[in-house]
Amino acid sequence: NATVTVIPEVKYHFKLGISDVGDQLYDSAIFLEANSLRSTGSKKTLAQKINTIKGQLSVDFNIKFEIDSDKIISNNSYKLLDDIIEQLLKHDDLKIEIIGHTDDTGTFDHNELLSLKRAKAVSDYLIFKNVDTSRIRTKGVGATQPKSNLKSENRRVEIVFIKQSN
Repeated sequence: NATVTVIPEVKYHFKLGISDVGDQLYDSAIFLEANSLRSTGSKKTLAQKINTIKGQLSVDFNIKFEIDSDKIISNNSYKLLDDIIEQLLKHDDLKIEIIGHTDDTGTFDHNELLSLKRAKAVSDYLIFKNVDTSRIRTKGVGATQPKSNLKSENRRVEIVFIKQSN
């Protein structure tokens, strides 16, 4: 029996290897018990995270983009953005920096521009929903800061919440 402690909000990747006895029958198996991989804590909501900010909080939202595009493609992405908007409208002391990322397909210059366009697409949505432009900064970093070997995971925006001291 193998066990692992699972921490809320941490991503895990498991690799399982199966070794057979050499009888040329594919009869080996691994069984995962239902609910055997779960955290003992609860995931903090965005509101809970924001209430504890002292300085900055960087959140890598799972906002999806089409390949080689600045078009946001998932309804879930808009729900996440609406959560961000709700918090920004509640907390006048918050500003955000939106950092656009790309996968490594394409040239350096192309990816720099595309990542900036992705950050701007998110910014435009926030502005459309009444977030003041003075509270938003955007930048693109191209493919220079990958978070995964999966290209789809690198087509993203990261949002840094900055709490202004009074």
